[in-house]
Amino acid sequence: MNLSVRIRTRLSQVLAADLNHGKTDFCRRIMKSFHNRVNNVHYFVNMDQTSVYMKCAPHRTVHRKGEKTVSIRVGGVNLQHFSLAVAVALDGTKLPLFVVFKATPSGNIERSLPRITPDGIVSAVQDKGWMDTAMVEVWHEKVWKLYIAGYDGESGLLLDDYICHKDDELYQKMKSDKKHRWLVPPYFTSNVQPCNVGINKPLKNRLKIQATKWRRD
Repeated sequence: MNLSVRIRTRLSQVLAADLNHGKTDFCRRIMKSFHNRVNNVHYFVNMDQTSVYMKCAPHRTVHRKGEKTVSIRVGGVNLQHFSLAVAVALDGTKLPLFVVFKATPSGNIERSLPRITPDGIVSAVQDKGWMDTAMVEVWHEKVWKLYIAGYDGESGLLLDDYICHKDDELYQKMKSDKKHRWLVPPYFTSNVQPCNVGINKPLKNRLKIQATKWRRD
């Protein structure tokens, strides 16, 4: 083979026509697989993770007209965040919200979670507050398994192409339990993933309103 390691000379974008064709084909294959394998809207679930910042920087401020650069100073609190794993079934059923806080595992915050976490919410901690492979496994054990407990049929999870969703050990565990996993290809998640399209943004807007009210009171 006449191959060698080369340095790129340009970046190319996926054409819109190719994206539309790919999205249509992906949705067709998912629905066909759903009817052939799961065929139960209550057990076909989309899960997506999103980050929520404690204090979001404002998008607007008062500034001189004509200036092309408008800067807003923020404090370190703007960098503090936690992660949410949102999951909803095809019939509209919402699974318990999974919250990942930035804290030291086995530390004071983690020990206090059972006491401070409201009913209907599952929480955990991770060093940086991100949804990594370990946190996906916690979600699988504490949210997903409880949701499908007592159901003997096949179930399915629709996930994005995030690296923590590709863990082979977790995938094999799901297959042995008659659970199917489908990954949304890159570039498609903002169009074909229900949580990303219509749930994450309204949820974070409501959280922001409640957080602002809490700080004001």
